[in-house]
Amino acid sequence: MRRHRRLNEMKKGGQVDAASEALRELWEASKQPKSIAIRHSLFSSKEPPPPMAGLLNPRGIAMRFYLLALFEARCRLDVGEEWTGGRPIAGRRGWADFVAIDGAYDGESGKYMRSDTKQDRDLETLRLRQVQGALRTLEKLGADRHQALVDIPTKDNGHRIYDAFSLMTESGRGRLQTPDHYSVPKVERGQAFRVPAGFFLNGWIQVLHPAEIATWLIFQALSQHFPGKHDDEGNFLYGDVRKSFGLRRDAYEDARRRLCSFGLLRLARPKSEEASIFSQPTAPRERYEPHRYQVVHGSLGEKGLDRCLKEITFLQNELRKRKS
Repeated sequence: MRRHRRLNEMKKGGQVDAASEALRELWEASKQPKSIAIRHSLFSSKEPPPPMAGLLNPRGIAMRFYLLALFEARCRLDVGEEWTGGRPIAGRRGWADFVAIDGAYDGESGKYMRSDTKQDRDLETLRLRQVQGALRTLEKLGADRHQALVDIPTKDNGHRIYDAFSLMTESGRGRLQTPDHYSVPKVERGQAFRVPAGFFLNGWIQVLHPAEIATWLIFQALSQHFPGKHDDEGNFLYGDVRKSFGLRRDAYEDARRRLCSFGLLRLARPKSEEASIFSQPTAPRERYEPHRYQVVHGSLGEKGLDRCLKEITFLQNELRKRKS
């Protein structure tokens, strides 16, 4: 299984532990927020698809990098303060230090490299290239780039100055000439939701796939927007709502199964059949009762890489038993 091999590569190289340690140093030397707030506009938009839809590609680290940038900003800034940059892309405590990659995966070609192939790129160079690629992806989101989540200045010769990138708000830079720079949001119901710091500090951000991160973030938002429903019956998504977030059915189904096996979601058993606004069918013929889920935070205290490897290894062993 490709994912098992990838996680083993990251475990062997100590990539996740090193990135998590860099993030923890950042956190301990700063405001030590227990959580960060993310605006709902990341995955909802008046002009669909939302910005998040452009970050669901399983290749590359664009979604991961943007979330890491939100975490880094909250560690430095108070609520209401606007983004200020200055951190270099490369070097000690640079942006590349916050990212864990699989040393056998080449982000530029989008392929896994054979172990017997000679390479002129070390892990530091690969991380740097992936960070630069993530910034380029974030810069190009939306028609006419109006959903761009970063702005990268250029030199007279057209070369990008990556170190000087600016972070945009979760809905993107906007259509006006003056971009909508990121500022730390206040948690307001229906406007923003919290993501526990353990998601970043314990490596979960490094090991989950983009569709898994997106699905988990959506359920986080639902659990805080409808806390009563979440605690009593669990939350769920109908197809139309899921599509509006940019999640394909197969990606969503696989993501929720993985999140349950990793201990980040659990299947809820509703205490009643009372419907919420998310459970109202759009037509009588669509009446059915989908599975409901509750967010679980306990696993965020574990190392994400160890938990994922354990669960995927167990699944592989079960599959081998069935085949034999």
